[in-house]
Amino acid sequence: MGVVTNVRNLLAGKGRSTVPLVLLPGETERLRVVGSARPGTPLSVGGELVLTTQRIVFLPWNTADVAGILSWALPKAGAPRIAGEAVKVLQGAVDGAQAGMAAVQVLPGTDGTLGRPPTVVVIDGNGQKFECGVLAGLLVPNASSRNREVRDRFLAAAGGAA
Repeated sequence: MGVVTNVRNLLAGKGRSTVPLVLLPGETERLRVVGSARPGTPLSVGGELVLTTQRIVFLPWNTADVAGILSWALPKAGAPRIAGEAVKVLQGAVDGAQAGMAAVQVLPGTDGTLGRPPTVVVIDGNGQKFECGVLAGLLVPNASSRNREVRDRFLAAAGGAA
C-alpha cells in the first residue's frame, strides 16, 4: 500500500476506526464506548473500550495509514531514524489489543480532570489491574459530566459499582 492510498484512507475517515474486534466462540458485544489506555499520561492511546459477554477489550485506533505516511515523509524531511521510531510507537499501540481481559472485577477509577478522563479499573483473575479512560465522545472534554455518566453506564453493564 502506497502513501497515496494512506492519504486517501485518512481523508475518507478510515483513521477513525479501531483495529477489528475478533469475537471468541459464543461471545457477543454488549457495549462499546470511546476510551483511552494509559489515560492522562504522555503514552495515552485512544480507541474504544468494548464490553463483551466474556471479557473487556481495549481496541486502539487503527494507525496503519498514519504510520505509512510518517514512514514515507520523515525520511524525505531528513529524519529517517525518527520515522522508524514513530512507526514503532504507533505499532506498539496496536500490538496486543485483541488479548482483552477476563474481568473478575470492574471498579470506578478516578473522576475526570482537565488532563484525564474518568476511568474504570479492570482487575483480572491474576490480580492484574488495567485502568482505562471512558469518554462520551471523541470531542468531549475530559472533565465533562457526560463522561462520568458514560463511565457509570459502562460500570453498571459490567456489573461494577457505580
